[in-house]
Amino acid sequence: IANIFPLMPQEKLRELARNTRSSHQELTQTATALAAAGAETAAGIFNLTMNIEKFAIGTDQSLDTATNSVVRFANAFGWTLDGNTQEIWKFLNVVNLVSKRTASTADEVLAAATEFAPYAKMLNISAANAVAFAAVLPSLGLSADEAGTALKNMAVYAIENADLIAQAMAPVNEAYQD
Repeated sequence: IANIFPLMPQEKLRELARNTRSSHQELTQTATALAAAGAETAAGIFNLTMNIEKFAIGTDQSLDTATNSVVRFANAFGWTLDGNTQEIWKFLNVVNLVSKRTASTADEVLAAATEFAPYAKMLNISAANAVAFAAVLPSLGLSADEAGTALKNMAVYAIENADLIAQAMAPVNEAYQD
């Protein structure tokens, strides 16, 4: 472990383990996964580990599932794991919020949002809005996989038919500007 992140004292992870439900080993696995995914600074790795742990506790997620979703979502949006700690924390908070305000679970929202994220980024849809889109379909009864696929297909259609969509929206845009 010391070779992976020599700047991060294991005592910080041990202290976190004493104050959370996750074991030192689980937290070390999360920190290791974040380092492998590109987080480079000890502070960035520790802060993300701590934030993902808080999210996992608050939404009854496994630490491993939450970590994998964060890494995939961050990669899709082009966030560096060191430089976008606040953006990632906001993302986790939005997932938590929409899962509490809709009939979707955090697990469903994470799965659908992670599937949709690369396409949302291509369409300039914000991370928060991508999460909101991902929460709607499971709350209507679709599985997380079905919701992610439906959102992905919608995005592909929008990308492939951008001119057609722009023509169809022109009267709405004109009316809105009046």
